[in-house]
Amino acid sequence: MTRKNSSVLILGGGAWGLSTALHMINSGYHDITVLERAEQIPSQYSAAWDLNKIVRAEYEDPFYTELALDAIEGWKTPLFGPYYHQTGYVVAATGRAPPKAIHHLEKALSSISSHPTFAPEIRQLNGPEDFKNHTWQYTGPLTGFKGYFNRIAGYAHSANALRGIWEHCANKGVKFILGESAGKVVQLLYGEDTGGAGNAAFASSSTGSGPQAGQGQGRCIGAKTADGRDHLADLTICALGAHGASLIPSLGNFVVARCWSVAHVQLTEAESDYLRGIPTTNVQDLGFFFEPDPKTRLFKLCPLGTGYTNTGKDGISLPPGEVLPPPQDYIPLEDEQKLRQLLRETFP
Repeated sequence: MTRKNSSVLILGGGAWGLSTALHMINSGYHDITVLERAEQIPSQYSAAWDLNKIVRAEYEDPFYTELALDAIEGWKTPLFGPYYHQTGYVVAATGRAPPKAIHHLEKALSSISSHPTFAPEIRQLNGPEDFKNHTWQYTGPLTGFKGYFNRIAGYAHSANALRGIWEHCANKGVKFILGESAGKVVQLLYGEDTGGAGNAAFASSSTGSGPQAGQGQGRCIGAKTADGRDHLADLTICALGAHGASLIPSLGNFVVARCWSVAHVQLTEAESDYLRGIPTTNVQDLGFFFEPDPKTRLFKLCPLGTGYTNTGKDGISLPPGEVLPPPQDYIPLEDEQKLRQLLRETFP
């Protein structure tokens, strides 16, 4: 049974790992250690290592809608507020959109149009003029565009949020062990719990003495890092996201590592200022974009689609290895065409 004075070991310092540490420290746990293979946080191994992520509550399942509304209130607190930008959210489909894209748009609108929180904040946009009257920076033809604007949405500056929560947790006493040697977990440890992590008895491994590799017998009592050090704990939490199945293969049966293309356009100061304050815009059959990042003046766009997996012979999809083969400065042609069409329709 885990008690508030139990030792807790969290594997991974991305969004899930930091969130877990934050909630546990807020719940009264005080002996928390986070292992992260990156040399610093935000970690480049985290999917949250990014300029921005959409924050919205349009879900077909009411449970997730309510959960997201609670999360949005959390973004408005002093801890998270510096990283939240409620620019609003435009959702649209073009006149060439396939039925599936139109269906998702209609489902998203129906999920919030009758909701008491959203109903007063929704504005339907029925044609190019409606879009341009709402967002004057849209200067493209917006061919056949139909959709809506939701004021209670926007985006979060993802990487900055990771950095802020890391600093907050560290100030609250959470211990962070970082680096490819000291922080990279290479093996879970299993053994018999004999009254606390310090008294755990290791199971024998196939190579003789020492912890058992892989998914061993007994309960998990900690983890081994690349430097050979054993980190014992009463409770070990795997928060490695897409990398989790590399440590616990059975995760690959229900967790799939998937990625999408991301493009950035470097803007001038004048161009960045021109687009300041535009709503987060999601065109269901093309892609989505955000207002430019004020510090870097990068304008981020992402194509919509099913994404890409990296499935091995064992059927498990994992992120690529340590070094990707060149070239790495391109995205698939289909995705590039979507994004160019998205720009032609909105900002030619």
